[in-house]
Amino acid sequence: MTGHGETAAPQSFEDLPVRAGQVLDGKFRVERIIGEGAMGLVVEATHLALDERVALKFLRREALARPEIVSRFAREARAAAKINNDHVARVFDVGGTDDGSPFIVMELLVGEDLETMLASRGTLEVGEAVEYVIQACEGLAAAHALGIIHRDIKPGNIFVTQQAGIRQAKLLDFGISKAGLGHDFQNIDAQSSETTQIMGSPHYMSPEQIRSTKDVDTRADLWSLGVVLFELLTGQTPFEGTEVTGIIARVLHEEHRKVRELRPDLPAELEAVIDKCLAKHPDDRFQNAAELAEALVPFAPKRARASVERAKAVITRASGRASPPESIPPPRPSGSARVSNASSYEGPTLTAATTNVVVSAPPQRSSQRAYAYMAVAAIVLGLAGVTYAFAARRDAAKVDTSATIAPAASTPSTAPEVTVPVVTTPSNPPAEADANTPPVASTPEARPSATTAAATAVTARATAPKPRPQRPVRPAAPSTSSPKPPEPEMDIRHER
Repeated sequence: MTGHGETAAPQSFEDLPVRAGQVLDGKFRVERIIGEGAMGLVVEATHLALDERVALKFLRREALARPEIVSRFAREARAAAKINNDHVARVFDVGGTDDGSPFIVMELLVGEDLETMLASRGTLEVGEAVEYVIQACEGLAAAHALGIIHRDIKPGNIFVTQQAGIRQAKLLDFGISKAGLGHDFQNIDAQSSETTQIMGSPHYMSPEQIRSTKDVDTRADLWSLGVVLFELLTGQTPFEGTEVTGIIARVLHEEHRKVRELRPDLPAELEAVIDKCLAKHPDDRFQNAAELAEALVPFAPKRARASVERAKAVITRASGRASPPESIPPPRPSGSARVSNASSYEGPTLTAATTNVVVSAPPQRSSQRAYAYMAVAAIVLGLAGVTYAFAARRDAAKVDTSATIAPAASTPSTAPEVTVPVVTTPSNPPAEADANTPPVASTPEARPSATTAAATAVTARATAPKPRPQRPVRPAAPSTSSPKPPEPEMDIRHER
């Protein structure tokens, strides 16, 4: 089913200022009527330039004769066009017919509103009903962040469409929304049955909205959402009555019916959430749409958590918009741009020529210097650690080398200091060698003398002022009077 929160579509264009096939503004071709309400009708049209289907909303002929209704129609377009959220029906453009009748260009939605769904299916399951209300909370959070109060939340103004296999609720009809234009709300006739559809429905109006429509705040919409959730779960409204005056009297002076009286299987915690929405005094209700969405999370599917987080983010940004951070310095008197007034700020868009947020250069350089100091300190500490580790390993190597050489000195076969070349060639007379060199004999009787000399050399070396254990000491040179052994003899020694 295609529609925009209206009742069954009529089959004739008699009550509209357009006809099927007519091209409006040179780009919108009217196709068919898809819905109607008390004061307006919605038609499907084709955008000829883009080849896209859109919805066009018109006022009935009798409504066009009432200036206040035409003014509210224009206000709906302005309010909805400001809201950019997946759970609010988008408004793309406005236009007019040849005779001056206005129309609103909206996105074309395929689905049904909650009023039609209740009539066809009856009461909804808890998870489905709560998820629709949470999504409506996200849409309201986006509207409230811009200072827009819907003031006509009801099942007929919550449209359910399907996108990517998931049902999504979208808010419709901001025609009686309050957007800070106080002079537009002086001619309110809450008792008139003709304008009840436009100015609010008594079953869903909060006590303060009944008393003074122009003085309500965002918490009036939360009251209405509580009534919608009550109706989705029970099929009835909290305050019953056949006459408008009787319903208004009950809303103002009587307590609402408990939801578990009509549906005992519902959780008591969910009943408490609905009761808080329907508190008579606004201070006793949830204070913003994100709070209500958060309270409903335990009863919704897990995917609803993402919608709650988005609503909270919107409310947080809106609450911080009125007071800029103190860390941003004031604008300079000359050569720099001005900071726009926070109370009139409506989005992140900044005009380069006149409006910019200026952060002076010194805080940035100070921050950069701090990061540079930290980097240099980290490098110095790293180099110090590497140096310390290298020195520790060098000292350990010294200790290991001295421990290795000391015991080796006591072994005759490994002490290089006592190793004396043995002359075996006939060219060196034995007698002459014995006269000029320490006595070294090849017989077993002479070996103890060599061992004693080696021990003595090691002891002297250990007591030296600056020992160098890492470099082995070369053998003592033979006496000058002793002939130098020939080169072939040394080669033979090394080979042995």
